Amino acid sequence: MKHLHFDCVSGAAGDMLLAALVDLGADADYLNAELCKLGVEDCGFSIEEVMRSGLRAAYIKPFCAHHAHHDHHGHDKHHHHHTPYRHLADMLAVVEACPFSSRVKERAAECFRLLAGAEGKVHGKPPEEIHFHEVGGVDTILDVFGVLLALENLGVGCVTGGAVSVGTGTVTCAHGVLPVPAPATLEIIAARKIPVNQAEVRSELLTPTGAALLGVVVDEFRACPQLAGLKIGYGAGTRELPDRPNVVRVMLGETVAGNWRDQVVELRCVIDDATAEEIAYCCERCYLAGAVEAYAVAATMKKGRLGTELTALAPEEKAEAVEQALFRHGGTFGIRRQLVERSILQRELREVEVLGETIKVKIGSGAGGMVVAQPEYEDCRQVAEKKHARLSDVFALAQAQALQK
Repeated sequence: MKHLHFDCVSGAAGDMLLAALVDLGADADYLNAELCKLGVEDCGFSIEEVMRSGLRAAYIKPFCAHHAHHDHHGHDKHHHHHTPYRHLADMLAVVEACPFSSRVKERAAECFRLLAGAEGKVHGKPPEEIHFHEVGGVDTILDVFGVLLALENLGVGCVTGGAVSVGTGTVTCAHGVLPVPAPATLEIIAARKIPVNQAEVRSELLTPTGAALLGVVVDEFRACPQLAGLKIGYGAGTRELPDRPNVVRVMLGETVAGNWRDQVVELRCVIDDATAEEIAYCCERCYLAGAVEAYAVAATMKKGRLGTELTALAPEEKAEAVEQALFRHGGTFGIRRQLVERSILQRELREVEVLGETIKVKIGSGAGGMVVAQPEYEDCRQVAEKKHARLSDVFALAQAQALQK
């Protein structure tokens, strides 16, 4: 299975992601021919080679020359004086009319809804009333469809991504001066649980479109697994950054037979004066702080008192935040911590049809041909309610269909 990994230590914007995928091997001529089918004027691009902090990278030059198409790594996506504003309905109409695969169309619609929903939440308006002025019209359509078509062109089966750098300081946009990350970007980060690093770069490194695309196409945010036949691509932003190359790096290869392995920080504490509800709340706060796993087990403490041992596993970059959550909500006076190695099944997200409805199923595969299928609970619950079926039956049907693929 082809596995792709996004490395965004300098943040991400839609055009940088697209440039990286083309640099990796996506066919630019094919992409431009497909983008022409959208019926959107000047929706296409050319590629040029540039240097960023001594690193060679591909750079997107859009055909839409009548307006700026710039990410905030030096581009200016916030001033489209000659581009008509587009609403969510306009973007979804483009999706509905396009001749692409159902997966590309569904993901494009998801991106546009995510962007409009984030802007709407920030400005207190329904998503339908939001103008796509922050991320433009043609440029957003180009970035979103370009990235989705490039992933399809490359034959990618699974996508992962590491923590994304967001920068510091402020950004000037149509609503004035705003803190970095911009409010809409931060809403997307929170909604899609994108792990971020507050890089000490006084610049907006992650755009709303970049965040939305990562939130939609990345199956799991984690360390890059071991890959065979590795290919690497670099997509550039416009300007030079002071302490790092202004690029997105993307890696593509075949997953190696066997289980993935990564390292996480294990945090443990024992408490004897918390209710079951408080324990559950503490685990929830650990997840919100970035834990990949949090659980509680009963423990017998000194003098025979019953207590609870709380354990949380977190990526190294999130360990401090998870530890603070344990101190704050667990009421403990001490936490044991150690670096541990995990073995993880290779992951893939599949979609199956059950009772005429779509259900997402996470597939795990490992050494010796081991395959595990885990349908998404929320999808199964909605289908069970809509079709008046037993949840267990829906779950079993989805699992069986996923394993047959």
